[in-house]
Amino acid sequence: MKNKKVVIIVSVIVVLFISLIIFGVIAFKSIQKDKEETIETMNYITDNYKELSDNVTKYNKMRNDLINASKELMLDNYESVYENYTIFMKDYNDLIKEIDSNVSNIDSKCGHKYPDKEVNNKCDFYKNLYEKIVNLYVNDIKNYNNFIKTFNDYRNVEVPFIELVHDNFIDYDNDGKFEGVNTDE
Repeated sequence: MKNKKVVIIVSVIVVLFISLIIFGVIAFKSIQKDKEETIETMNYITDNYKELSDNVTKYNKMRNDLINASKELMLDNYESVYENYTIFMKDYNDLIKEIDSNVSNIDSKCGHKYPDKEVNNKCDFYKNLYEKIVNLYVNDIKNYNNFIKTFNDYRNVEVPFIELVHDNFIDYDNDGKFEGVNTDE
């Protein structure tokens, strides 16, 4: 009888020990999988932020070109530069669409804190950057369309307006401010 008790106790201990080992392996694999997914997500954010950053550089150059060209834009010379402006504004809209896509990709992954401070900084910063870009873009297109309206009235013609990718200013980071919009006017 004593032998049976010993065998049962040893069997229970062996089963518990094997169960602990199995549970440990499963837990380790789960933790390892979570770690790999987190690294993959952080790489995804970093890659998309790099792409966003490259597009922001293009945007800054494009916006500077627009500002410089607008200084020389007058009602009397618009007909001679109309085609160039139309192409430029289409490219401007296309770039904003690319930036929208970059932000959408980042947005889908920046919902919580990551173990990498640099990734967290990117998640914190991109919203403010995006808000400023969109609001400057909306302002640029509205100003251009106002010029078109004045030109149409001046020449009694119907040059089409530029369609906006975004119709209104945005507060993307929900801080109550519209970055890139001059509220003093």
